Amino acid sequence: MSSRLTIDLGAMASTGSQLARIAAEFDTADLAVGRLTAAIGSTHDTHELRAAVEDFVGNWRIRREGMQGNLVYLADVATAVADNLSGADADLAASLDGSSSGTAAPQHGRAA
Repeated sequence: MSSRLTIDLGAMASTGSQLARIAAEFDTADLAVGRLTAAIGSTHDTHELRAAVEDFVGNWRIRREGMQGNLVYLADVATAVADNLSGADADLAASLDGSSSGTAAPQHGRAA
């Protein structure tokens, strides 16, 4: 029985980059909220809407910060996995080629 591990390292690295980009997008949420509350205004007619939006924003901020931390963590893990496996793959290939030690790889069961 043989086991084989196949990972698309490019996709893993891309996933890390995409997760980091999504986490960074969360930083701009407060700007959007500021624009929304400014558009609502503070007249007597809109005070209930503004209060509801501000309440939602406060709750969303707490959840967003938790999600953002998780996204950053996952981005770091995905990037590290891609980097480490890529390095391990290169090291293994070099050792099989004999290029890491400067010696030729054995040919047909014989040492060079």
